[in-house]
Amino acid sequence: MGNTLDQPQILLKRTFVRDTETQQEELNEGGEFAVSSEDKAMLRDEESRMKSKKKDKKDKWGAGGGASRGRSRRAAPQGFESFLNFLANPTLICENAQLDDNYNLVIKDVPLSNYSHIKILGSNIISNVCEMIPLAFNDIKTRDLRLKSQLKADTFYSQSRKTTQLLAGNKIEIKDMTSTELKIIDSVPKLFDIQKALRLSNGKDNENGQGYDFWKYLKRWDNLSEREKIQKYDEFASHELNMYIYVRDQPFFNKVVRPFIKNKIEKDNLDYILLEDKENVLRLAAAHNFAQLNSLEMAMLALALNKIDKNEAKQVSGYVESKGKTIKLDTERFNLLYEAVLKSKVEGDNLDELKKAKEKEVLKRRMQEEKRKMEVYEEEERCLKECEAEVMM
Repeated sequence: MGNTLDQPQILLKRTFVRDTETQQEELNEGGEFAVSSEDKAMLRDEESRMKSKKKDKKDKWGAGGGASRGRSRRAAPQGFESFLNFLANPTLICENAQLDDNYNLVIKDVPLSNYSHIKILGSNIISNVCEMIPLAFNDIKTRDLRLKSQLKADTFYSQSRKTTQLLAGNKIEIKDMTSTELKIIDSVPKLFDIQKALRLSNGKDNENGQGYDFWKYLKRWDNLSEREKIQKYDEFASHELNMYIYVRDQPFFNKVVRPFIKNKIEKDNLDYILLEDKENVLRLAAAHNFAQLNSLEMAMLALALNKIDKNEAKQVSGYVESKGKTIKLDTERFNLLYEAVLKSKVEGDNLDELKKAKEKEVLKRRMQEEKRKMEVYEEEERCLKECEAEVMM
């Protein structure tokens, strides 16, 4: 393979290359600063223009104008001192100040006690001068920019986080909707979105290199046809999918998944549990074998035992529950995950009715507060009238 580009029509070649060097240094002799004739003419024009302006202002303001004529004073704009907005007294700028007839600059009514220094900047058409004058030391007055809390100072408050599991037909009472944040998880799609949010909060969203969306098809598993379910199972067959179908879709599990697991040459503990093999399930429930199971296998074993020996299933589930309570909880980590659940956006999450109820509760409280204030006001008015009547008597 070679270069298939068209041959250029013209080739340019450098024929002369050399370094640039200074052979001899020639410097002019220094001298005193001198104003050129052009600058002198500009100064004279500026001086005559200033005198004419001064005369016009004198005629306008009269003799009583004094040193305040021709200047304006203002506080610095917000954009100028926004990084110093904690100061009680912003920067004071006196601009366009003019010299009086005696070439003095007088500025009246300046609260010097509010400032630490004065900076004077003088300018004409060709030059600028600047002078910094320190003032007597004064305590710097500041503003409190902290956010004011809406909570009462003499009241005790606490923050609690709680998870409640409700079966169909059960109810839960929330006493104070105004100070409660909640998230309702009542469907598989919502659960999927919550789990994805938790994985992202851990900084991990990887499942076989495809992210947690690898399991996205489970959100619509109940709406798939039997042929589509078989295709998905053929593509994603695994222990995780077997457990999901065992819990959520027993007909498909008995028809497709159970024969598949039963015909496996090598079976592990989870396979025996899903097959509900009585002999092996009871063997795993024995103390010397049960201690070797992980938490997930223990939970699935309790489900299988519930169909074989309910008393044994109750003991296993009780052990799993007590084991969970003994795990040391990382409070900071727990709060982070809890906030991730509350702030997550899930499919089909519609809390409009709850929000309306919350707003209604807030309005009700405000009306009660206004009613209480009105009763206090009427009581004070009544007492005042009674006092006036006694005085008159």
